[in-house]
Amino acid sequence: MELTTAQLSLVEEYRKNIYEDSVLKRVEIFKNGSLSLTQYLVGSSEIDDVLLSDPNAQIITHETFNGYDQETSLVYRDGGLIGKRIIVLDENDNCIYMAPIDLISDDPDYSSVVKTLYDEEGEDLYEFDYNEIGTCVHIYNLQETQADIFPSRIGVDPDIEFSWTGNEYYQFAYPVIPA
Repeated sequence: MELTTAQLSLVEEYRKNIYEDSVLKRVEIFKNGSLSLTQYLVGSSEIDDVLLSDPNAQIITHETFNGYDQETSLVYRDGGLIGKRIIVLDENDNCIYMAPIDLISDDPDYSSVVKTLYDEEGEDLYEFDYNEIGTCVHIYNLQETQADIFPSRIGVDPDIEFSWTGNEYYQFAYPVIPA
């Protein structure tokens, strides 16, 4: 339900979804009654058109690879790209990969990549952190049934139940999309 201008001033944050032909195309985010950000959900070919009308846009594009949805978020200020981030969602809409992208090299910042492993019910089990060359350096146990894991202890410490077998995608910050 859309808020009136008077109601808008009473809420701390409000998201207004704008659809075209039943497809979400734009999200306006209001904070304390004022428009603070507009997100455009468009195809790659529409980016230039959006920037002509809004040079301070956040543009989100979607592509599907091997059954995984990749969302690319581009942030512009005065028509110049100032930020880029990639998110990958699995078939259950769980975020399995998130990374800021270096604007010069167009590569992920490996030390900022976060991958998450979920169980069959969609509960997050582990979160993986990586070093600057993309090797896993820490595994956070999100279920708290055991301690966090240091990858150098996998296969060495008998108390660690985690194995890279079947979880190869998480051992390194790359690839972005599971094989």
